[in-house]
Order: sequence, then structure tokens, then C-alpha cells
Amino acid sequence: MKKVYFAWSIRGDQQLTSIYPFIIAQLKENGYEVITEHLNRQHATNIKENPSDEDIFVRDVNLINEADILVAEVSSPSHGVGREICYAQFVRKIPVYLLSHHDKNMSAMLNGNLLINFAESNRKCLWENQKDIQEFIAYLK
Repeated sequence: MKKVYFAWSIRGDQQLTSIYPFIIAQLKENGYEVITEHLNRQHATNIKENPSDEDIFVRDVNLINEADILVAEVSSPSHGVGREICYAQFVRKIPVYLLSHHDKNMSAMLNGNLLINFAESNRKCLWENQKDIQEFIAYLK
């Protein structure tokens, strides 16, 4: 079973948080182990573990080191997600796939990254509804 590091904005814009559990569920239904699923549950239930920023950094780098692919929801700007994408792409050299709501302006640093967008066909999904996300995740197989 392939391990997926699913990245999303945790401290930033929270407008789209309701879609994250759906994305995680779709990844799992398609046979992936989502190694960051527990972070979404903690965030959704406001569990206050209060790890330090250094602990979060170490935890997340270790999780990316375990991952076979990284899937990032990038509709909301996030320095952390950008760093996770760069680490996965340039240090780990694992495939990176992006999801972004069609109404949002994706960062030029992501949108212009030819290694993400064009190294394989359709490594980016501009989603409008859950069906778009389902089709994109099914494509990853």
C-alpha cells in the first residue's frame, strides 16, 4: 500500500476545511495509506497537544520521509505546504500532486513549476466539486 503525505493549510485560511476529510477518504478508498490523517482529526476536534514549531517541523519531515507520494490541497496560501512540496520534490524526489479549488489563484511558484505540472500528464487538479476530486484521485493509481 502506497503511503501518501496529504498536505493542507492548517494555520492559514480555513474556508475549505470541510473538503479535507473527503479528500482523505477518497485517498483511502483508492488504496492509499494517508499518513497525515491523524493531523486532520486533531485539527477538526481541536485537540490541544501544543507541539512546538520545532516538533511540528521534525514530525512533518519524518512523515514526508516515509511517504511514497505527496498530495497537497493548495487553494489556501501556506508557507508550510510550500515547504513540504519543495522537500518532497527536491529532497525526497517523490511525485507531487496538487489540488486547488477552481476559484482560487494558485501561487505562481506552484503553477509555474513545470516539474509538477508537466512531468506527467495531469499532475494538477482544479476542482469545482467532489466528483472532480474523485476522478483526480482515481487517476493517481
